[in-house]
Amino acid sequence: MRRRLFGWIVQLVIGLGIVAGGLWTVDRHTLTAEEIQADSDHMIYSQKVDCGGQEMSAGDECVSYTNGRETGTRKYADEMAEIREKYSVEGRTEHHALIRKVGWGAAGLGVLLILGVPVSAVRTARREAAAERASAGFRPGPPLHPVPAHPALHPLGETVGKRPRAESVAGTVVLVLIMALASFVAFVFVVEDENLWAWGIMLITLAFALTGCGSLVDIWRTRVGRRQWARKRGFLYRRFDHDLVARLRLPGLKAGQAFAEYLVYGVYEGMPFVVFTYRDGKGVGRTAWAMALPGAVPLLQVEDVAITDRLASGSAPGWRAVWPGLRAVVDSRHPDEFSADGGLIWEDPKSKISGVNAAELERRLRGLHAVGAAIAAAPVPQPQPQAQPEPTS
Repeated sequence: MRRRLFGWIVQLVIGLGIVAGGLWTVDRHTLTAEEIQADSDHMIYSQKVDCGGQEMSAGDECVSYTNGRETGTRKYADEMAEIREKYSVEGRTEHHALIRKVGWGAAGLGVLLILGVPVSAVRTARREAAAERASAGFRPGPPLHPVPAHPALHPLGETVGKRPRAESVAGTVVLVLIMALASFVAFVFVVEDENLWAWGIMLITLAFALTGCGSLVDIWRTRVGRRQWARKRGFLYRRFDHDLVARLRLPGLKAGQAFAEYLVYGVYEGMPFVVFTYRDGKGVGRTAWAMALPGAVPLLQVEDVAITDRLASGSAPGWRAVWPGLRAVVDSRHPDEFSADGGLIWEDPKSKISGVNAAELERRLRGLHAVGAAIAAAPVPQPQPQAQPEPTS
């Protein structure tokens, strides 16, 4: 949890800043009738009507020419009438009401960011507690159908084939700098002019800047952090494997290419595993975990399909009979979605981006090991084949 403390502090500070800015805007634009009248008078008399850069006065007319031909005439009286209508008491009242709505909306966004901190902290604490339970000496029974280690988990063919081009970091850095600068400039306009468009531009550019920062953290965790974690744990790290995805053939893995990147091979508590990044159909990198089971199991897909049911309908029918007793082990030791089939158990988080820190890599390995050993030792009844009707003569 301490690894995410800095991110929570930043999120909390940003949320408090947005709430303060929104409430400050609401306060600045909450005016009495006398203040709105004074504001209307000030805006009307501060406007100037010019013609070709020269200020006009009462009775003046501005004639426009194009290629030596007269194209239109503007009268000072008409221009001032439009200004009075635009900055009338009614117009200024609607303007300040709209700005107050924007301020309340910004404050609401800041509140959501603030509330996201305790929600994220509770989820992180829940996952860490599950990881602690998974490593608290759980010892399942022996596997019912022992199988050898899955050969696809070994680093075969890692130097064969053409490596894909790595994602460029320079473009993301430039985007973050540009969006941060644009957000700062928009903030200056918000403070000076209290402009509605400046509020929108500031929030949009700030969102892009934060997204870009998240992408940079994601890239660093995938390229540098994963290699450091493998070296520290004594695992084998490989930059590229040309056909790992094709060799594993994991059902439900929506990969667009056969290769995998940033791989870590190893043995966790006697069970071979591999952590890798694959690219989906859109070329976006995603992280997956695969581990060899000590025993063969029928297809099992555990998903959050409902609050009261984490077993997907796509699983083998036999799991329904043993699920009530097995679910307590699964839920308490690995509260994430996963799949298992034959001699493999794997996890492909749909809500995760490519980069995950070392603590998350370790936690999911721990959970897969505990759950994999438990389901391999579960007596899963096989569905009985239906009797074929005897042919009639």
